[in-house]
Amino acid sequence: MGSIAKFIGQLIFIVFLFAVLFSYAMFQGGFVSWFLFYAFLPIMLYHLGLLLYPVKGWRVKRVLTRKTLKTGGHIQVTIELKRGLPYPFYYLIVEDILPETLTRRDSPKLRYQSFNDANVIHYRDSVKQIVYPWFKKTISCTYNLNELPRGGHDLSAIRIRTGDVFGFIKKEHTFNVEDELIVQPASVNVRMIEQRKSLSQGDVAASGSSLKQTNVVTGVREYMPGDKFSWIDWKQTARKNDIMTKEFEQEQSTETLIILDGTRYDEQKAPVFEAAVELTLSLMLAMRQQALQVGFLSLGKKVRFFPVFHDPAKTDAIGEHLTHIQPSDANAFAVKLREQLERQKTGLVSIIVTTHIDLETVQLLKQMKQQGRRMILMYIQASNLISTEAGAMLHQLRTSGVIVNELTEKELSKNRIEVRT
Repeated sequence: MGSIAKFIGQLIFIVFLFAVLFSYAMFQGGFVSWFLFYAFLPIMLYHLGLLLYPVKGWRVKRVLTRKTLKTGGHIQVTIELKRGLPYPFYYLIVEDILPETLTRRDSPKLRYQSFNDANVIHYRDSVKQIVYPWFKKTISCTYNLNELPRGGHDLSAIRIRTGDVFGFIKKEHTFNVEDELIVQPASVNVRMIEQRKSLSQGDVAASGSSLKQTNVVTGVREYMPGDKFSWIDWKQTARKNDIMTKEFEQEQSTETLIILDGTRYDEQKAPVFEAAVELTLSLMLAMRQQALQVGFLSLGKKVRFFPVFHDPAKTDAIGEHLTHIQPSDANAFAVKLREQLERQKTGLVSIIVTTHIDLETVQLLKQMKQQGRRMILMYIQASNLISTEAGAMLHQLRTSGVIVNELTEKELSKNRIEVRT
């Protein structure tokens, strides 16, 4: 209704201007009066044509160089406009209307620079470009989207604005142009350091993964992606005409479950949760490269469970879940964690990735440790936001035998993150 009223108002203005100049020429007479009338007549006809020109009939397309990329990546976007009638336009403002999910900029470098400052949010400027098409039938403009945040982003509309030189006539139309952009969480290089128990020396750390030892061979199985070359049993491979891999004693008994805390907390900031998601994916990929049996559990408003697997397709499903997950309001994390852990077998190694620690979670982890379960905690938080109480609770867990990794911007900003397992 507003656009119709605007159109009628502009049309009345042009007719009124024409009537005023024509009346002046008729009543005043003379060469000068008619000269002014005929001199302004092409301008008024141009304004009338501009007002009546059907902009909504244009064909508009958005071209993305890539539709799937990692957090912090960049793409080039080209907007193409094609029109049938090349009516002269002095200027054209092309605006790609970005969804709310793309208003924030994010990249590992940008994130850890302001990790300690909870009030710093890096916003993106609106995407507008001005072009001067004149009689061109095909118009295009290109811009870059940098430092893209994780998630699925729906680009749905492109707005164009134009008008005359004097600003008397202004036209605007929004085209529905839908494209989906998927930004997957980035992964980092993770080095898992084994923590062994020695009666004479206490806890000692050793490079490697304690989640799998290859000392005692108990059988063979078919080769799977990630198996080491040295594990291949050449005799069985020649006999069965298929690549066979040695199966080790601990490989049969040790399985790992990575648990991500997807609960929203009052003190939680977006960069901290993004770091938790990236660490979760990185741990998953590191274990898959070592052919470990690993499952995934996401605890938030909804519970998503991916059982222990060797299927690469399941890895893709987890990656898709981590791409779209956002912290949500839910019941106490410790309550849900207890429910899920009680359903798992005792020999399972549990790695909990969280940005929050409370007394209930501490008590639960200590109880699980007393039951003989192996518990590993990945606590992610900005260094200046770790309270004295949180530090005391982490110390309790360490003394009770739970392996605690306290990860701040100092550790997360390194090229390789070291975690104790």
